[in-house]
Amino acid sequence: MNAGTPCAVCVYEQAGRAVVLLDRSAKILRMNPAAERLLGSDFKIVSKRFCSVDPKATAALNLALRTLIGSNEPTYVIPPILLPRANRWPLLVYAMRPPTICERARAPCRAVLVLIDPDTHYLPPESALKSYFGLSIAEARLAQRLASGEALEDAANQLGISKHTARVQLKAIFAKVNVHRQSELVALLAQLMDLPNPASHA
Repeated sequence: MNAGTPCAVCVYEQAGRAVVLLDRSAKILRMNPAAERLLGSDFKIVSKRFCSVDPKATAALNLALRTLIGSNEPTYVIPPILLPRANRWPLLVYAMRPPTICERARAPCRAVLVLIDPDTHYLPPESALKSYFGLSIAEARLAQRLASGEALEDAANQLGISKHTARVQLKAIFAKVNVHRQSELVALLAQLMDLPNPASHA
């Protein structure tokens, strides 16, 4: 990694995550090999920026990055952006600003894109979420839905529960996982999508 690269990014690389490092203008500083392999007919580099062939998806990503990089709020991650692909599941893109960047305002890297390919990465199994975080079955199922990029209301509908019940469960998940925002929870779960299933080792 280059000088000024947040050390937290090394964790993603070691886990085989596709990572893109961006400067304050949202231009690419570096892509790791896993991210480069995702380039092709669906995604391209245009003027040093990561772009989708879908203009609306690119616009949504650029808006999210401008908001993230320009914000003074202590928010290190935003909800995932879905970039459509032909005949495949959309790519999930998590944009975040690691805490180390806040401490080093002059660091060249101002944002990190973590790219999750649903074709190769899987949601953490319920048993893993229950074992690692002490979530109930209902909480684990809701957490899975949120990790896949679903909004809370959509997840509630799919699970057959009310939005109020989903909010109560989400609050319990926050307490057990030790996060304070839904975006922080999604970012954490994105890192754990390849978490081993404890039941498989029983």
